[in-house]
Amino acid sequence: YQRRVRAKLPVDAFDNVREVLELGSGTALAGIVFRRLFPNVGRVVLTDRASQRRIIETNLKLNSLDDSADRIVFQPLEWDEPAELEEESGATKQYQVLIASDVLSSDRKQVAPLARKLCELTHAGSRVFFAQSSIFEDNSHIQVALLPRSQPRKSTPLRDFLTMIEMVFDVRNFVPNRVWVLTRRTTSFFFATGV
Repeated sequence: YQRRVRAKLPVDAFDNVREVLELGSGTALAGIVFRRLFPNVGRVVLTDRASQRRIIETNLKLNSLDDSADRIVFQPLEWDEPAELEEESGATKQYQVLIASDVLSSDRKQVAPLARKLCELTHAGSRVFFAQSSIFEDNSHIQVALLPRSQPRKSTPLRDFLTMIEMVFDVRNFVPNRVWVLTRRTTSFFFATGV
């Protein structure tokens, strides 16, 4: 399985990466798998609401990763609040690589905060590996490129997010309708909140 995953990723995707940030870790499954697949990455920072701390730390322990505190850590992070992930200078820390898996639900209110948080935590050249199952989507409308321009597209949280994020990131569909690679192309951003 590891060989198949690595074969699908760009060869240099994680070369010289000191830290990877996972947004919305939930149970930490994606972060734990990432740590196992790419042991040469310096550190994986798992983020979610503070209420997830116990679940995440339990799963790290169950997967024998609790004693590697400097290699995989949990940090509370709310999308609609300023990040508490800081550099020594006090500036918000920005990451070269972020991962996010199934972070969108049917709640459209989270779309703009997630997009803003991605911009806050990235810099020009950062890459985000964004995976989303279609559980909250109408599958018949996911392939937006195949729909004629004159045909109205159904709005979904995923489509709203990808449309919003395209203002700042180059978006490439990596695994059809499931995984996108977002590459930050600019250092400035502005998002309207009326999504």
